[in-house]
Amino acid sequence: MMRTICHGVRRRKRPNERTAVWLLSSSYSTRKDRDLPPWRVLFFGTDYFSLVSLQKLHANRDVVSHLEVVTKENKKKHLPVRDFAASEGLTVHPWPPDVAKGRFDVGVVVSFGHLIPESLIDVFPWGILNVHGSLLPKYRGAAPIPHTILNGDPITGVTIMAIRPHEFDVGDILLQEKCRVPEDATTLGLGSVLASLGADLLLRSLADLPFYMLHRVPQPTSGASKVIDEKRVQSTFVSGFAAPKPTASDAVLDWSAPVASIYRRFLAFHELFPLSTTWDDRPVKVLEMIPWRCPSGGEPPGGDPSAPPGTIRYLRKEKVLTVKCGDGWIRANRLAVQGHKPVGGPDFYNGYLSRRPRHLWTFRSQYKS
Repeated sequence: MMRTICHGVRRRKRPNERTAVWLLSSSYSTRKDRDLPPWRVLFFGTDYFSLVSLQKLHANRDVVSHLEVVTKENKKKHLPVRDFAASEGLTVHPWPPDVAKGRFDVGVVVSFGHLIPESLIDVFPWGILNVHGSLLPKYRGAAPIPHTILNGDPITGVTIMAIRPHEFDVGDILLQEKCRVPEDATTLGLGSVLASLGADLLLRSLADLPFYMLHRVPQPTSGASKVIDEKRVQSTFVSGFAAPKPTASDAVLDWSAPVASIYRRFLAFHELFPLSTTWDDRPVKVLEMIPWRCPSGGEPPGGDPSAPPGTIRYLRKEKVLTVKCGDGWIRANRLAVQGHKPVGGPDFYNGYLSRRPRHLWTFRSQYKS
């Protein structure tokens, strides 16, 4: 993974802290004994992305004096935030929490998945901050990271915003920081980079919360998308800017697409859902793939530029399985036919291709009804 290069936003000249607090709207300054850190924080989160921020807050008690957690109730599913809170003796609240006004100064939401109602936001004198894994307003929605990879963005980043009721990801921006997307980054790999960046940015915003709340700015309206819920996003400008929660249908391979597009789909979704195709009317999961890069350029040995998308070729000398895409070939290094264990390219050739005439060596993009 290439080195990540990050660029911070330019910091404005700081006003006097007490002046900043006095200038804030009354909804964010009702408790004069809590105008400066350390803060009493209620944290909302579930997964590894949110865990990094929780760990950062827990380790910096000069900024956070008291910390409790709200997470989902799911005894069958491993929830990193719940496990960490239990191991560190942090109080855990189920969703939705019953929180008295004045008990906490500020809320923090990171990868939580629930729309926070206005009645709960109003409990916190400083409102609720959110760590979002994109440069808002781009990629509003539950899954900004896989959509960043799917669309081939070279630059992404993290946004700290003050949440608003009724819609996801529309609040005012406190801080943003850009980050280069590493080459061949996967959703989990890029997620790890952004989780760390987001935790650092969150701590910075809390350390100077009156200043950043005073200078928060509305999100730009161009390039924005409206989020209905975590699975449905209505794009108001460019459809690629929405980031709804992925489903298994996002992992269905269309072999007529360009090689780069298919490979980005693999990088974006294979850790969530194995990419799928069909062989002889049977579902096949493609577990590992990489673009074919011929040392001398051009087609792989035995490759036919006029072959239809989905055509399979096995390179005996290289022991490599290649599949024709819209504009080239891609290597399928590990596959699993439904009901059978995963195999590499040579075993797929020996077990399936070698028994069929060459003209039948084809993957289909859609299951037959």
